[in-house]
Amino acid sequence: MLPSVRTKSRYFWMLALIAALDREVPALADWQADWEQAKQSAAREGEVVLYGPHLPFFKRIWEPFQRAYPAIKLTFEPGRGADHLKRVSAERRAGLYKADLVMGGGNVLHGFGGGVIDPITSSLILPEVTRDSAWWGKKLRLTDQGQQFILSFSESAKTSSIAFNTNLVNPKEIQAWRDLLLPKWKGKIAGFDPRVSAGGDPFRFFQTVAEFGPDFITRLVRDSEIVFTRDLHQGLDWLAAGKYELYLGSALFTLEAKEKGLPVDIIQHSMKDGETMGLGGVCCVALMNKAPHPNATKVFLNWLLSREGQILWQRHSKTNSLRIDIPKDDVHEAFVPKDGVKYFMATSYQYQDPELGKSLQKLIDDAMAKRK
Repeated sequence: MLPSVRTKSRYFWMLALIAALDREVPALADWQADWEQAKQSAAREGEVVLYGPHLPFFKRIWEPFQRAYPAIKLTFEPGRGADHLKRVSAERRAGLYKADLVMGGGNVLHGFGGGVIDPITSSLILPEVTRDSAWWGKKLRLTDQGQQFILSFSESAKTSSIAFNTNLVNPKEIQAWRDLLLPKWKGKIAGFDPRVSAGGDPFRFFQTVAEFGPDFITRLVRDSEIVFTRDLHQGLDWLAAGKYELYLGSALFTLEAKEKGLPVDIIQHSMKDGETMGLGGVCCVALMNKAPHPNATKVFLNWLLSREGQILWQRHSKTNSLRIDIPKDDVHEAFVPKDGVKYFMATSYQYQDPELGKSLQKLIDDAMAKRK
């Protein structure tokens, strides 16, 4: 008796399932074998060396790693990004290879030349790390031009924001960045000086996005008579005191001031003409060429990018992890990117050219000189 169509179909699907399992089991065994080998070799190496910025919350993140992997000593060398660039350059000239990983902002890591950092994805082993669906945008975010070297794991939306005095301003009055040009705000806006770094200002966004450009910056600086400060706290002091009604700068500093009871807040709705993402702060990690502890580096890097590592990072840094499969309770809801919003990705390679900074400085100087 010949098998029925239904029986043939059942056989077909059973064979397909066996074939699929045949492919999956070796793959599963491969990553597990690689992970076990990396951990064993890392214990023999005994150390991983990380260069990064000096931020108090780092210690609270590194301690759980150290407890989980006591055989691997995490040696953290804090310092400014520019100093790390000089240090690594001097070490390489002397034939020294001390650092395994370097962490910092996109502008810092893009400063490392060819042959100094290695492709990073080959060091990622754990499926929970390599799985694209775990990450915002459905893929790991690599910010260099070749999509190989600089991995961004933490970027917040609205890191550059419009802050306001809650006693003086109704935030609904501002629905777009262009609303800042309205005559009612003339002489009432302060901001962190975009001619220096690390202030969370939105001017690089204005400079490089076609909808704004030099004309918008000139009008904002010249006609709105914006006042700049280079003190991260002074602008918020001005805002809280009512000396100025709006402030362009770091959302994180504004929210910290709000928690202390000052009458300040950020405009939390998205601007109709675009939003910034990833301005300021520590976003990225890169793997040093000729890393002295390659296996310990793999273990630390996979732990950092795991759910456990990113939950801790998000909790203590107060910035959004690009992992989307973890709770977002520990980060301000405004920092979590929203569907349907057009974001300016500040960490991308095309925005790291030092010449952009020079041209922005000249543009602002010229606009200030033209004030009446």
